Parts: sequence; structure tokens; C-alpha cells
Amino acid sequence: MLPSQTNYVYNKWIYPFVLSTVVFIGLLLTAYTIFTVDNNNKRNLTERADTLAQVFTAEDLSTLFGSTEDLSSPDYINIKEKLLSIRRVNPDVRFIYINGMEDSGNLFFYADSEEDSSKDYSPPGEIYPEATELMVDVIRLNKSGFERSRDRWGYWFSAYSPIIDKNTGKAVALVGLDVPAETYIINTIAYGTIPLLFTFIILLLMFFSQRIRKREKVFFEKREEFLSVASHEIRMPLTGIKWATENILNNKNNELKDETRDAINQIHSNTISLIERLNNFLSLSAIEHTRKVEVAFEKIKLSSILENILDNFYLTASAKKVEITIDKTIDQETTVYGDFEKTRQILVNLVSNAIKYTNPGTKIDISLSTKDDFDNISIQDHGNGISDDDLKHIFDGYIRTEEAKHSRNTGTGIGLHLVQKMAKIQGGKITVLSTTGKGTTAVLSLPHRK
Repeated sequence: MLPSQTNYVYNKWIYPFVLSTVVFIGLLLTAYTIFTVDNNNKRNLTERADTLAQVFTAEDLSTLFGSTEDLSSPDYINIKEKLLSIRRVNPDVRFIYINGMEDSGNLFFYADSEEDSSKDYSPPGEIYPEATELMVDVIRLNKSGFERSRDRWGYWFSAYSPIIDKNTGKAVALVGLDVPAETYIINTIAYGTIPLLFTFIILLLMFFSQRIRKREKVFFEKREEFLSVASHEIRMPLTGIKWATENILNNKNNELKDETRDAINQIHSNTISLIERLNNFLSLSAIEHTRKVEVAFEKIKLSSILENILDNFYLTASAKKVEITIDKTIDQETTVYGDFEKTRQILVNLVSNAIKYTNPGTKIDISLSTKDDFDNISIQDHGNGISDDDLKHIFDGYIRTEEAKHSRNTGTGIGLHLVQKMAKIQGGKITVLSTTGKGTTAVLSLPHRK
């Protein structure tokens, strides 16, 4: 058999075999990922319910009657304000509520997260006839639960957690969280099909690699142009969706149902998230490939960035009973000079790391100082700290400290590597100070300008 014939046979049989194998593995990973994401979503929602069960105590409910008499009670008003506040920072959750149980076994509302003017509002004492057996068991058995449910308001994925009287050890009520079934399923599938997306990309790469083996030189010359055009084409429709949803939500003449407004809000927030991820990918890719990176210097109100970060990490910090405090050196007028988006990305990363590695029940302190012509933003945790040996390599990239490896937190080890590059682009730097057993302080230093 001639060499050319050998290559032909090889390609004829091996290439389809490889394609079939990739497709099979992709489908298998997709099924596994959907299963894993679903379990993680269930656990996440249940943990959030457990966190709220710690926020609302039996003592808070002890003065309530579970009737419309509570409407003027300071304790009820306080609980109501907390529910409304928590609902605002959890856009994926449609309803948050506290149910009590009568001697007859009927469940009633102590309070919910709806405005009093909402058609979905349930006043104190209103019986909840659609209460499920699981909800009753949560109170009777003092055990958290998760289920798919249906009531007059729609289909839901719901998590419940008991509010326990510490004196008697018995549950006096439950906290419930409802996520629309449609939103839950779409999010699960969206994340779960990522392996399938990667499989499709791999198949495309394999297909084109067969076509361009003799055109490698042209391919490498065209790569930069392709990335630029592709990112532009992706960003355009996303920006259009963002603009359209903003106009709908801001138009006061639109009489939207709450469910419709929530769905549009979800689309808007997911679109912004996709735009941010695309921008992050491109900027980090540009940094890694030493391409020219644009920096838009401006005066940044530091409090606006930090308040947004605190809202985003509220539940994560609450789950560990971690309090994030902002020092009085940072007020509404405090500004630093730099690129807003890159500064935000850096601080998100540093605060996220602090929450991951600080000890439960401790504080994370954020402060600002000016020294040697630099504004120094410090994020201090009270975790196990980092050893001197690991500190030497903390910015190398793709390296995780021994403390991180032994923790339950996953990571790639590139976070500090990337934010250090982002800081240097702005003429600044990241400094990490740590004492084993006492905690870590990460400092973002940006050039000071009046």
C-alpha cells in the first residue's frame, strides 16, 4: 500500500472514531454536569434558607400574634424591612416568607417579602392552604428541606429551614425561599450544557484543523483579526438586549406584571453579566499575550465600588458569619485615581479571597491610607495566614498556597497573578502581608492624584 493510501485509510477511520469519542464524552460530561449543578443549586438554596433561619430568631417572633394585629408591631416592621432588603439583593429569589403553624396543622404567614401594595402580598395570619407535607415536616421535625412545589402563584423550586427556639429546641416557624421553576431549570441547563458547548468548539477546531494544516501560516496571521471580529459580533447583540431591557424597565408607562418584570430583570442582569465576562476574557487574554491594553483613568468613588461588592457577597459572608466593615477613612466623597472596571475587578477578587480564607465568625476590615504618593486600599482577613515560603510565589500564577490546598475552597491559582497585572497597568501594585495563624492583608496601591 502506498504512503498516501495509508494516510487516507488512517484519516478515514481514526478521524470519525475521534469525533464519535469526543461527542460521547461531551454528552456524558453534560449529563454529569447538569446533575452536579442541580445538586449544587439545591444545596446553595437550602444553605441560604439556613442562613436566614439564623437571621430571624424565635425571639423575634415571640411578640407576634400571627394576625393583622402585628401590622403595627415594631418587631413585625423590623422583620418586614429585613425581608424586603434580603429580597432586593437576591434577584433570583421570587418569594421569601416566614410561616408559623397552628395547632390544627395549618400553616399561616408571619411575614413575606412582598410590598403591602402588591397583589401577591400575604398579610400576617393569612392561612397558606397550598402548604406541602414537607413544609409541615420542616417545623415538626426541625429539618431543612427542598422541593418542587406549586401554588396559586406558580411553579417553584423551594427551600425551607426551621426557626428553632434555643430554649426548647423546637421549631416555632420556618423560613422559605421560592425560585421560579422556569428560572431554576434554565439556569441549571445553561450551566450544565457548558461541556456540550466545549465539545462543539472542540469539534469545530478538529474540523478546521483538517482543513487548514497546509494553511497554518495564514491562520496565525488571521487569528488576531478573527478574535476582534468575533468579540465585536458577540458584544453587539448583547448590548442590544441590554439597551432594550433597560428601556422596558425604565418606561413608567409599561404596566408589567411582577413576574414579567422579574423575568426582564433577570434577562437584563444576565446580559450585563455576559458582557462583563466577555470584557474580562478579552482584557485578561490581552494581558497574557502582552497586547496593548487600554486604560481609562478617572476619579473613582471608592464607596460606590465597595457597596456594590458588599451587596454581591452578602449571603456568602453571612453563611460564614463573617462581617465586612468599611473603615471611616472611606466615605461617600472618597476617591482614588485609576481605571474603574479594572479597579472593581481587583477589589472583587481580593474581597472574595478574604471571605474564602478568613475564619468563620471573624471580620474583614477594609480601609484606605495614603503613603509615598500611593492610595493604599487594604483588605484584612483573620484566617490562617500564608507561610513565608508561599508568599514568595503568590503572584507567579497557577500556584496555590498550601493553606488554600488544605481548605475547602477551590481555585485555579491565577487570581492574584492576574490582578497584579491589572494593578501594574494602572501604575500600581498588589502587596500581600501575612502572618501564619493571624490572617492576611492584601493591599491595592494606586498612584495618588489630587
